[in-house]
Amino acid sequence: MHHAQHPLHRSSASCHGRCRAGAEKTRARLEAFRQGLRELGYSEGQNILIEYRHESGGFERLPTLVAELVGHKPDVLVTVTTNAAQAAKQATTTIPIVFMGVTDPVTAGLVDSLAWPGGNITGITNMAAILTSKRLEFFKETLPTVSRVAILWDPRAPGSVSQWQASQLPAQELGLHLYSIEVSSVEHYEATFAAAVEAGNAALWVTLTSLANSNQKRLRTWPSLIGCHRSARVRTLLKTGA
Repeated sequence: MHHAQHPLHRSSASCHGRCRAGAEKTRARLEAFRQGLRELGYSEGQNILIEYRHESGGFERLPTLVAELVGHKPDVLVTVTTNAAQAAKQATTTIPIVFMGVTDPVTAGLVDSLAWPGGNITGITNMAAILTSKRLEFFKETLPTVSRVAILWDPRAPGSVSQWQASQLPAQELGLHLYSIEVSSVEHYEATFAAAVEAGNAALWVTLTSLANSNQKRLRTWPSLIGCHRSARVRTLLKTGA
């Protein structure tokens, strides 16, 4: 972020992918972001101006939202999720970009390598795809008798796709049969969960996605939903990521 050395405010931008402005978790993250800035000497409205854009109507809106932010000529673009970071990178090669919530920045084409990002972009990775094997091992240790596991992932979210792809080989080695639940809209949760139960899955693994993070309360209803179908019961509900 740029600390203004004169009365004029320099603008910075925060572009959040698939976050609802009114969501409690979103508000908490934004406040933590502002608190971090204050600790570094930046006070919003005094020596720093932040333009916010929240993508909530579909990934196709991201290029337009980023273009609006770039038009404000900010000192830096801050993005959340892989999709938002990719849109920002495509929009500018000169404005610095800082990303977070990205699963695999190398595979996503955001950076040249973790050690040397290159270009005008850097950030923090959650390493969700890299840790997939360890998470499945933990899953098997926790539930040794479970053999069928439903995985909730979003085919439109590159980070979620990476986690799904990275799960195939370790699942085979662990003797786990993975049942794919491909969901890009929260409206499809109930129907796909019901289908997963009917298919005999006894546990659910949720990949780390912004959609899942924004709908954790709804995801927690899955155990009761299972109870409505052929008396099946859930052994446990494991969620990866915060």
